[in-house]
Amino acid sequence: MSDKDDSTECTKNFVVGNKSPPTQTQFKPGQSGNSKGRPKARRSFEAEILAELEQPVGADDDVRDITITKRLAIAKSLVGRAIKGDFRVAMMLFEISKQADEKEGDATEEVEQKKFLEEYIEQEVQKRMETKPKESL
Repeated sequence: MSDKDDSTECTKNFVVGNKSPPTQTQFKPGQSGNSKGRPKARRSFEAEILAELEQPVGADDDVRDITITKRLAIAKSLVGRAIKGDFRVAMMLFEISKQADEKEGDATEEVEQKKFLEEYIEQEVQKRMETKPKESL
């Protein structure tokens, strides 16, 4: 045999090639290729904050103890401070409610625009169907 054939064959007549790695580098029985696995992606700071706000926290209602999310507890606290006369908190809540109203308005505006475009396209299709010259047979 030639030198090239000697380098591509192992002692057990095992041919090294496509999809056939050398036996020294093959995985041993019971051993996986990536024992640690793929590393978990790091969550962004925003995702961490949102996850923390969804955690439950104990709160006492006038009648009984209840469990609510931290987000709701903060909202209740802010509203309570605004009611007691904290002007800065009241202005902040008004700004938040204004932004929420604008988002809701944007959503309805998008629906109206979509309806308008659909009607326009329908009219244009009808016009073109009416004005389309008839082909002679």
